[in-house]
Amino acid sequence: YFVSFQGYENDDVNIPGSRLRKISLRFNVGQIVSVFLPQSPETEERGIITSRNEEIAAYSVRFDDVRLGSVPNISHQYVHAFSLDQNEFVQVQDPADSTSWNRAQITVVHGNETYDIKYTNSGLGEEAQVPTSRIRRPVFSEGDRVMANLDETWLKGVVKKVLTDKVHYEVRIATTAETHTVAAQYIQLAKDEFMNELQRVVPTRTKNFVDIPEGPGKKPKNQRFKKRKPLSYVELPNNQFDITVDTTDGLGVHLGWTEDQKVIVAGFRDLENGDWGPLEASGLVMLKDQVIKINDVDVTATGMAEISETILSSKDHIKIRFGREAITSTQVDLEMEHV
Repeated sequence: YFVSFQGYENDDVNIPGSRLRKISLRFNVGQIVSVFLPQSPETEERGIITSRNEEIAAYSVRFDDVRLGSVPNISHQYVHAFSLDQNEFVQVQDPADSTSWNRAQITVVHGNETYDIKYTNSGLGEEAQVPTSRIRRPVFSEGDRVMANLDETWLKGVVKKVLTDKVHYEVRIATTAETHTVAAQYIQLAKDEFMNELQRVVPTRTKNFVDIPEGPGKKPKNQRFKKRKPLSYVELPNNQFDITVDTTDGLGVHLGWTEDQKVIVAGFRDLENGDWGPLEASGLVMLKDQVIKINDVDVTATGMAEISETILSSKDHIKIRFGREAITSTQVDLEMEHV
């Protein structure tokens, strides 16, 4: 037989039949496998073997991705064992609801067929042993709020892009605004508790104007909490405005980061002397107003930590451009700075 070898550029080689044998297929019907299709060799697709064709050394595979469906006669060279490593973060199919997937971590690997896992969300018990058929690598979408593990530190961020291999993601970190490529096993969805905590920490504040002092030497609230004019205020097109205020005693605001990477006013706090901060006292700045410029420098592409540092470095006064638009409370992240 004249044989050409894959991966080599040599001419066909004449080999006697006594030195040849048919390829032995290593996977059986029902096994979970990873497939790298010829049209997208860098993309791993998971599926289950539905049939084997010994004559042409190929498999038929039904893919987890319903868009791919079932594909017949995939050459053996594109089919590989699906395996997970110890400590990987995965999603485990709920035994009572096949459409529900729960967060978990691999604790023990029993070959490629069974794994011991520890659930990382409550309600299902601490640990379990599950077959490969009920486990998948985490699946995320653009815009998902996640926790990413960088250098053994969990940081809050947003998925900006799903890479072609579908197991790596570009994640923008909330505190630095830097984008990192992170493997799926080092990403977890941000817990819903963050949103509940934000609503608890930064409620919409209402003021009770009363004339009763809070204690000896304290001014009545109606004397202590008074509106104050800003140093300057200019209305601009597109629901924007510039405001300059005195920052000698501080600014008295909480900044929050939204899902679409906007730094906004997430709340107000009293100054150390007990007064309102100058922005709140002006009556012109509202919750969820977006910070657009600081001292005439555009900060819309700047991380929240850097914005906070810029605000804190303005010792006497600061000029801030705000934009106002409808932002629902559920879009606000818990990543906050107090300035």
